[in-house]
Amino acid sequence: MPDEIQIQDTKNAYNTAVRLLSRREHSCFELKRKLKTRGINQDIIDETISSLRKEDLVSDARFTESYVRVRINKGFGPLRIRAELGELGIGDDMIAQHLVNDDDFWFESAVAAHSKRFGDAKPEDTKAWSKQARFLQQRGFNTGMVRKILGNCYV
Repeated sequence: MPDEIQIQDTKNAYNTAVRLLSRREHSCFELKRKLKTRGINQDIIDETISSLRKEDLVSDARFTESYVRVRINKGFGPLRIRAELGELGIGDDMIAQHLVNDDDFWFESAVAAHSKRFGDAKPEDTKAWSKQARFLQQRGFNTGMVRKILGNCYV
């Protein structure tokens, strides 16, 4: 009887994981966390993730590539994307493989995010400069890029 219960739990974990993956890509860490919150035993979670990896249904590389693309399209910068991926259990090596390492690209992305939010006008006073700088920094762009876009006139 205990084996039958474990088989049911394994099927339940597998089906739940596949259902989650059918909606969007997940990192292995994220999938483990979601299965754990559903009260599934850690051994069954590990077995399920292993099976999903063998079947190529879950892939941290594929997740990272997708996540980076989506976040760039939403106007986020490299610092924020890197931090978010770290929180989702993605290692530094994987992040380095998929995160664009081109300052010109990120500068253009920062300019686009700034223009979308504030238009093309430069800040007129210290308060406006601070507001725009905070926006860009919260989006994940470094201070050098912020100063390059907004200028240093109100620092």
